[in-house]
Amino acid sequence: RPAEERELLRFRVMLPGASRMAGRPVEGRAQRTLEAALDSLIPLVEERIAAGEIARGTDPQQLILELLALNEGIRDQWSTLPERIDYVAVFTAAANGLYERVRA
Repeated sequence: RPAEERELLRFRVMLPGASRMAGRPVEGRAQRTLEAALDSLIPLVEERIAAGEIARGTDPQQLILELLALNEGIRDQWSTLPERIDYVAVFTAAANGLYERVRA
């Protein structure tokens, strides 16, 4: 669990910036990671829409982008103030709020 390995999580916060710098060993990583996440998670949302769990008319890509943005933002905040922010609790509450918005 990333929240239990603070240094690893801090490293992951820095990776996206480094992946956008030409010539860095991690160049392109952020793009590949985002594409892989969208490719694997969008079908899951589409399945939940078809099953009637998520409201019809929900844009699967938009939903996944919002969820990923919540994760990145909360992870960044936590890496800045780990003593004040409960990463797992804050992310869980935010994700649950997002789910409630799209739940059928």
